Amino acid sequence: MLAGERVSPGEALELYRRPLAELGQLANARRDLAKEKSYDGHGREIVTYIIDRNINLHECLQRLLQILRVLTGRKKTRTITS
Repeated sequence: MLAGERVSPGEALELYRRPLAELGQLANARRDLAKEKSYDGHGREIVTYIIDRNINLHECLQRLLQILRVLTGRKKTRTITS
């Protein structure tokens, strides 16, 4: 995961099961590796955040269902409606 390769379905499931704090640490370590040579070598020191972003939970749940369908091999899952 830290190598920058695409995440396999098995790795995605492993990440999903990890505690949120650990997932954040992994994300930060990956960002450090990806940005260490940016900005004249200061990429690891520069971090930006999106503040007050509205997240569409319906879309997030639909995507999660798609991922679970791929991981479990199911052909159809229920559609979440608002």
